[in-house]
Amino acid sequence: MARSLVKYALKMSKTTPLAPLFLGGFIGLVFLIVVVLIPNLWGQMAGLLGDLPHMFNKFNEWLLSLPEHYPELIDYQMVDSIFSSVRTKNSRF
Repeated sequence: MARSLVKYALKMSKTTPLAPLFLGGFIGLVFLIVVVLIPNLWGQMAGLLGDLPHMFNKFNEWLLSLPEHYPELIDYQMVDSIFSSVRTKNSRF
């Protein structure tokens, strides 16, 4: 894709003086993505992976509290079977 944009910009440079601005804008946009966006995404992903165990524990606490609030709908065996199946699937990874 970048190669076709460069070819287009070079072809346009013969007909219009705006082609170097187009090429410079494209290079600037790629530079902005590499310098700003990718490090931010990396930090967000690292934060998410660091928070996953805490999120899983909070979900476990919430799920274990459901039988207390809704005993006619959910019992502890259902909750235990859900978490045992999740743990076995999680241990494969």
